[in-house]
Amino acid sequence: MNKQEFMTYLTQKLHRFDYKDVQDALMYYDEIIEDKIRDGMSEEQAVASLGNPKDIVAETASEMVAGNKAKSPARGLFLLLATILSPVLLPLLIVVITLYFVIFVVWISLVIAFGASALGVLIGGFVAVFNFSDIGAGIGVLGLSLIAFVVLAVLCAATAKYGKDFINLITVKLIKKLSKKTKKEEIIE
Repeated sequence: MNKQEFMTYLTQKLHRFDYKDVQDALMYYDEIIEDKIRDGMSEEQAVASLGNPKDIVAETASEMVAGNKAKSPARGLFLLLATILSPVLLPLLIVVITLYFVIFVVWISLVIAFGASALGVLIGGFVAVFNFSDIGAGIGVLGLSLIAFVVLAVLCAATAKYGKDFINLITVKLIKKLSKKTKKEEIIE
């Protein structure tokens, strides 16, 4: 492999890194190769003496990653803010998780309550038909219990549907917000 092929290989493999960092690495290896050529090696021998190009790319990439992390003041600032704000943010996080859990429990409780009430009203209506001495009053109570059953069944279904949608909405928004912050943090690092 000659010098130009080696430099092209490095450029292709390091294309994801900052242009300036890649140019610095290319200049570094160009200098080394030129020094070895001045010492009497051929261009191919000078490139071969550097070692395996894949290993050079891996080493250079790891140095660039380490250098970028060291240069990033945002990471240190983030850690400092996290440390300072943790006495406030940790209880706030606990409150948010607790509220989410409470909303879920209330939703389940309402669905169960409306469902049980609807079933109880329906059973009470049928029992009323046989307990009233006046058959008209029994049928009237049964009719009212059927109306109450339908209303409570609709409330049960609506609570189940809209409660589920509300909880999904909260979950999706929370996950999107967290994933945005995670992506921003990954970009900073």
